[in-house]
Amino acid sequence: MDRPFNIAMAVFSICKLAFFLMLCLFEQQLVLSSLLVWRECQISPSTRMTTEWKSVRLYVVPSIIYLIHNNVQFATLTYVDTSTYQIMGNLKIVTTGILFRCLFYTVLFYHSLPRLDVF
Repeated sequence: MDRPFNIAMAVFSICKLAFFLMLCLFEQQLVLSSLLVWRECQISPSTRMTTEWKSVRLYVVPSIIYLIHNNVQFATLTYVDTSTYQIMGNLKIVTTGILFRCLFYTVLFYHSLPRLDVF
């Protein structure tokens, strides 16, 4: 006797499988990072976090830029739908290349561009 296909059960099974795979990957990352940290501590036990201003000041500007970018991202998403925002976000690559070319007077070669079938 044929049983009817239950879409809810199929979606639940796929979600359960995806969750299980995510947990497996997380566990592998945790084990690998623990082994790498343990190995680093075995090589040089005097490894510690720096608190000197000369080292810490290097991270101030990128962190402020990241903070501003995240806030602008959420403000933009209130006015623009997600697909348009994604396309605008991908235009950052093109504008970075153009600015790199204009500001540093360098030539962007064909082999430095991603493989596209349009060339």
